[in-house]
Amino acid sequence: MTLFEYLAVAFSLIFSASAMRLVGGLPHAFDVRRRYWVHVGFVLIQLLATLGMFWGFWSFRDMDWTLGRFTLALAGPSLIYFNACVLIPENPETVA
Repeated sequence: MTLFEYLAVAFSLIFSASAMRLVGGLPHAFDVRRRYWVHVGFVLIQLLATLGMFWGFWSFRDMDWTLGRFTLALAGPSLIYFNACVLIPENPETVA
């Protein structure tokens, strides 16, 4: 395995955690009694951004990786996961 393949696993774990949180929160976001279209739009945009960034990570395959570049490249997926955690809280059914 190349270094990129090892690093892709780290990125994939973060992207999959954010995608699972977003997809898991879709039933609560689309609940008819509590639906807010701005929130639904942000959740869908965030889900598309997760997919797009995961697909775009392939362009980094020929890079010479250093710790600084890895940390900088990991900032994007970390921000995606942070946004997913803000949009879909731990217990979405408790949100008024």
